Amino acid sequence: MNGLGPRRRRLFLVAVGLVAAAGATSLLRFVTFSWVPLFALVPVAPLATAIGLLLAASLWSRRALAKTLVALAALWVLALPGLVVPRIGCSVQGTTGDEGVVVYSHNVLREGGDPAAAAAGIDAADADVVLLQEADADFAERLLAALRLDYPHVAASEATGNLSLLTMSRWPLGDVDDTWERSRDRNPVLVATVQSPAGDIRIANVHLTSPTFAEHVARHELDWELLRTLTADTDLFMGDFNATSAHRRYRTFVAEAGSDAQVAAGCGFGTSWSPLRQGPSILALDHAVTGAGVEAVGYEVLDYHGSDHRAVAVRVRRISTVVGVVDQ
Repeated sequence: MNGLGPRRRRLFLVAVGLVAAAGATSLLRFVTFSWVPLFALVPVAPLATAIGLLLAASLWSRRALAKTLVALAALWVLALPGLVVPRIGCSVQGTTGDEGVVVYSHNVLREGGDPAAAAAGIDAADADVVLLQEADADFAERLLAALRLDYPHVAASEATGNLSLLTMSRWPLGDVDDTWERSRDRNPVLVATVQSPAGDIRIANVHLTSPTFAEHVARHELDWELLRTLTADTDLFMGDFNATSAHRRYRTFVAEAGSDAQVAAGCGFGTSWSPLRQGPSILALDHAVTGAGVEAVGYEVLDYHGSDHRAVAVRVRRISTVVGVVDQ
């Protein structure tokens, strides 16, 4: 660092410190943790590491080392899930013609959302099934009045508060399971069987407790345990998981349930939540997880539509099993 002036040297040391701290935080994705601030820090730590590397490269006077640091920054961003930009043109529309079912999910932001904007987003997606989180009775009434598309079949959770859930479908809903009584007066999951022309698909509308406050961490863990009890007969889990792929708890659940639809559809790791309610999103909190009975053939991260969450959509179809006949 002999070639650096005092100010550049201090900035360089700050950049190195950022790389060390963010790099160490990134490694926590391989362990289970309960310290609340890490909930947001772990997913964005790889990006902070890359920024630190680029800053250090810009301050270093030796070109060869600078190029090496830039290359390391690029590799770091590309190697870690959660920061890969969604594939350009990835969409649920036109991916398989008329095959499959389009399921749309959106956390509409309790007491701050916009029913008219949410309705416009649903109409634009032309979804077959709509899963909404934080949609209380008043929001649901205004939303249904604003929708142009017809969803005659509706199931709602019994829970109050921001875990309220609403499922709307073009086709009949059967075997509705409201988990309210099994989750201590709140409802993180609403399950229903959609009787679509493509075959019955059992869909779980998910909104797990956010662990951003210390007193909610235990509830968040209980919600995961409830989800695990539903994996045997559920084809699609979709909604606001309040967790990212950087969290080991989410990755464990995906491994047990089936696969992450966004990854399976080849659509990158696009983020869906912004603290500013507009502009770049920084965390991927909204997911679709397919079980053994269906496969994802399209996935799309949409717009905010009046919320701090982007809406997401997935096209799924039943996996057909062909039984061969052996000639006697």
